Amino acid sequence: MLQRLLEYIAPPQFDDEEKNQGAIILNAILLLTITVLTIAVLMIIVFVPNLDYSIFIYVMSILTVCIFYLLFRRGYVQIVRYGLIATFWALITAAVMINGGLGGPVFNAYLTLIILAALILGPRGGIVVAALNGVSAVVLFLLGEADIFITPSRQALEPIHILIINMSYFTIGALFLYVAMHTLRRNYQQIRQSEASLRQALADLQATTVSKDYVNNIIQSMSNMLIVLDRNGIIRTVNQRTVDVLGYSEDELVGKLYNALLAFEEDDPDRMSATILRRTQLVRNVEQIYQARDGRKIPVSVSSSVMYNTDQQVEGIVCVAQDITDIREAERQRQRVQAQLEYQASLLDAVSDAIIATKMDMTITSWNKAAEHVYGYKAEEVLGKNLMEIVPTRFDRASQDNLIKEQYIERGHWQNEVIQQRKGGKEINILSSIALLKDEQGRPAGTVTINHDITKRKQAEIALRKRAEELATLRQVDIEIGSTLEVNEVVKIGLDAALELSGADAGFVMLSGDDQQYHIVLRRGQYPTEQIPHYQIIKRVIQQQFPEFITDVRQDKDYVPCLPDTVSLMIIPLIYQERMIGLICLETHQVDCFNDDIFGLMQILAARVAIALDNARLYEMLQKQLIELQKLYIQVSKLEELKTDMIRLASHDLRNPVGIAKGNLALLRKDVEDLLDSEQRDFIVQIEKALDRMNDIATNILSLERIHNTVDQDFTDSVDLPKLMQQAVSQYQSSADHAGIQLTYQILPSHEPIHVLGDKSELYEAMANLINNAIKYTPSGGQVVVTLKQNGSKAAFTVEDNGYGVPKEQQSLLFQPLSRINTPETRDIEGVGLGLHLVRNIIERHRGKIIFHSVYRQGSTFGFELPIQPEV
Repeated sequence: MLQRLLEYIAPPQFDDEEKNQGAIILNAILLLTITVLTIAVLMIIVFVPNLDYSIFIYVMSILTVCIFYLLFRRGYVQIVRYGLIATFWALITAAVMINGGLGGPVFNAYLTLIILAALILGPRGGIVVAALNGVSAVVLFLLGEADIFITPSRQALEPIHILIINMSYFTIGALFLYVAMHTLRRNYQQIRQSEASLRQALADLQATTVSKDYVNNIIQSMSNMLIVLDRNGIIRTVNQRTVDVLGYSEDELVGKLYNALLAFEEDDPDRMSATILRRTQLVRNVEQIYQARDGRKIPVSVSSSVMYNTDQQVEGIVCVAQDITDIREAERQRQRVQAQLEYQASLLDAVSDAIIATKMDMTITSWNKAAEHVYGYKAEEVLGKNLMEIVPTRFDRASQDNLIKEQYIERGHWQNEVIQQRKGGKEINILSSIALLKDEQGRPAGTVTINHDITKRKQAEIALRKRAEELATLRQVDIEIGSTLEVNEVVKIGLDAALELSGADAGFVMLSGDDQQYHIVLRRGQYPTEQIPHYQIIKRVIQQQFPEFITDVRQDKDYVPCLPDTVSLMIIPLIYQERMIGLICLETHQVDCFNDDIFGLMQILAARVAIALDNARLYEMLQKQLIELQKLYIQVSKLEELKTDMIRLASHDLRNPVGIAKGNLALLRKDVEDLLDSEQRDFIVQIEKALDRMNDIATNILSLERIHNTVDQDFTDSVDLPKLMQQAVSQYQSSADHAGIQLTYQILPSHEPIHVLGDKSELYEAMANLINNAIKYTPSGGQVVVTLKQNGSKAAFTVEDNGYGVPKEQQSLLFQPLSRINTPETRDIEGVGLGLHLVRNIIERHRGKIIFHSVYRQGSTFGFELPIQPEV
């Protein structure tokens, strides 16, 4: 523990040596200050415990100095220096003001502060603090003269304070003496070391002194050229090597400018100027080109240095030049080889295949960037290591490794697909090609392997193969379920296919019944028969009508185990045309058996099964409906026979009595007309109208029956519509005149034949009905206009009146059997409501179209449009 304490209070070390020296002194002052203040607090607590304010001041001072010490340990040396001196100055000034001013016992502490400032801040800091103390003394004097503070005598202080002040003086004095002695000792040691260094340098100088001739011999024997220049760049001395290389004699060279030897352009950056060297006093190493006497250009590397005389004035320049012709050629050759190697390396790094070179013992010698990407190893991790250990390889057969070696040693190459491991253990599929490298003697020297990562291709092939198998199974399912309309057979095929495609261990199919409840119709697996498995989950699927894939059934709160060891569960609803008809449930005890792809495939299968089930159910329903229709057909046939008999009865047994009654009534009226009064005549008129109405009903019923019986017959007769219309208008002309209605007709264009294929009597009956209705529903004074016109390939027949019209809300009832318009104007008009219905049936049978338009109380337009008979 003491060792750790000593390490903590030891002064910190900084990179700046000057800063370290100041840190030693500052560290000592801070620790001494904390120690003295701590001792003072303990002494006051023991001997004068009633001085609470003094204890408080000392404790706060200790805390302040501790904060400074922590900042000092973190490297804030300058802040601590100035902060500590400022704090001491403030404390001393406050103590002087409180304890007697200039004449008080604390004033001498200013001297101690000057010593501390000199130790911490240096001489200049001591002078600044001394000046600051002088200013403080003047201020304190003026305050004392103004009686601003009390000046107690030295005896008025507590003895304990006197003791603490004296301890501070002694401590600072001892520290000052220690620092002074330490400084003197360090300076003395530096002087002794300098003296020893000088003595050694002198001895070395004396030992290395040689004669001038010896130096000249060395210069002349140098393998490099030596040229000495004066201050102006003129050659003064050359060695023999310079003469031999340049081809000049020594006399020809001495006295020439140095620049005359150089072959350069005026703006050459490598040009040497003796003036620049002399002015800047630089030593330069440059490559230049000397021009020999015979014109040859010689590349040289020149090392130049400035010579000084004894007065340190520039005397000249020494140039040492080395012929670098061979070096330059070798460098150019090296650069060409390097560029070629870099180009080849860039090619290797640019390819996407891993390229690995090995020795014959499979030690890796080259590993390109693609290999780093494929296998996950950096080149520095694998170079020098065995390839088979770095990249474990698995072949189709156990003996494949030796076979490969035999093949590429014999043939020189080998290629096949292998499975290898990359960094981390992941297996990848590789198309590996190995070629044998041979040395100059033709002996095997190594191998180069090109490995192409085909993992994604293999995965795609597997996925494609699996997809093809799934599609083939789905196609087979489509064929099988499409070849049957039996519900049970469709369920069996669908469940078996689902179990096969998903790999499920068990499953079942539920279908909705006539009671709108779901029942299990087929199971595969040891399910309990007394309950519905997974009832809550199935209920959830039925409510949401959405498939569920539960990867871990233990995480589903609604799951109730039915089969042991079940891990995953899939429930897919059978939905067709937004209607759920059942569901398929599949489960497995294998962890990775079900996945999202299987889940999607099961939904596709479920959709197809749902369509087949719906078709099978529709077939069953149609079979039931067919049986019902056969029964209904028998009943309708019997009713049709009854209806035919009734119509025949009406035509024979009803019309004959009506005819007899009308004849007898006419004879009776003729015989007794003169004997009857007006009221009795009205009775006879009403009887005639009733008989006419009964005759019309029988006629219309017979017409409808005739139309129904011939609805599928084709027309071959040509009908002249203008002639037929004139006959119908002529028949009702007297009725119109009698009712006070103007009845007219027009044919557009006039005198043009208009013929259609049809039944003449039926078309005449349709025209007559429409004209008769217009006369009946038009008041006296009205107009009825009958028009027949040709519109392209159509013939349009219309009857327009300005009669009562049809209210808009009752127009939809027109042309329906037994329907009549109920308005105040038409309530008393006789009719049975079969006329327009008869007209519509006739026109539809002739493949025509009804024309109708009406405005209540303004009039109506009724008619039809028929296709014109094409010209032969």
